[in-house]
Amino acid sequence: MSYYLFLQFTRLKRWFKDLGIYPVLGFLICIIGFVLISSLLFIKTEWAKWIFSLFAFSLLIKCSSKTHNKRLKKLFNTQDRRTIRLIENIALMMPFVVFLIYKQHWTIAGGLILSAIIMAFSSSHLTWNKYIPTPFKRRPFELIMGFRQVFLLFILLYFVSFKAIQVDNYNLGIVTLAALFFVSMSFYAKPEPSYFVWIYSCKPAAFIKAKLVDALIGGAVIAGPVLIAMLIFFPANYLISIVVFFIGMLFLLSMIFAKYSAYPNPINLPQGILYAISLWFPPMLIIIIPLFYKQSKRKLDTIL
Repeated sequence: MSYYLFLQFTRLKRWFKDLGIYPVLGFLICIIGFVLISSLLFIKTEWAKWIFSLFAFSLLIKCSSKTHNKRLKKLFNTQDRRTIRLIENIALMMPFVVFLIYKQHWTIAGGLILSAIIMAFSSSHLTWNKYIPTPFKRRPFELIMGFRQVFLLFILLYFVSFKAIQVDNYNLGIVTLAALFFVSMSFYAKPEPSYFVWIYSCKPAAFIKAKLVDALIGGAVIAGPVLIAMLIFFPANYLISIVVFFIGMLFLLSMIFAKYSAYPNPINLPQGILYAISLWFPPMLIIIIPLFYKQSKRKLDTIL
């Protein structure tokens, strides 16, 4: 059991090394990023504690997947398996619990710990075996796979946008609109196997163009309804809503350039730093997008 836990820690360190990041620096970046994003969430909306805790619980559900449980059952007896699940669940929840305690939300923090313990000792697992329809065609597999993996999060975000309109809170609504784009960007974070690109018979520019068109359609389908609702119920802030929508679209497209600029490898440290700067200072996209586009064409040319 101890070897298994040590192996997972070693895999995490190797993942940082594959990204071109020294593991200690990688852990430090994750901690700082978590604190900054969490603090920003609590500053922007009064619903932060619920959004924060529901996101943590969604990670707990993912950690309790059927595949993960089956793997552990093959390797360990019942007692060791439950101990491993308990350690994994508590380790996953601990950053969220510590931050909630810092914000003095003791009850919610205790609820997350209790959920982690219950799900570790429960013999059942939360799964969804039904076919989940998507509003996308079959071609853009990133959108289909991503939508099905986080559809509960989409339901949550749409619910939050509805509550924002109900309580007349424009700031909460605009944060939800931006969050929809950030979730959509995550669909393109992981590079697909090279044969997913190799099967296309086209030039790199045509391939990238097709990916961009698919992303534009997907972004419009996902975030469009919220934008329309914001324009209807908050007409005085129509300009801000439209600007946030188009900036979100631009970031979604830039994620595709960033992904293929390092393909078939994940985004490396220098590219990640450049992209992180653009998230804090969007005008940097004017420089980053052409740079990533040239790198993407060079990377894809060897495969296509």
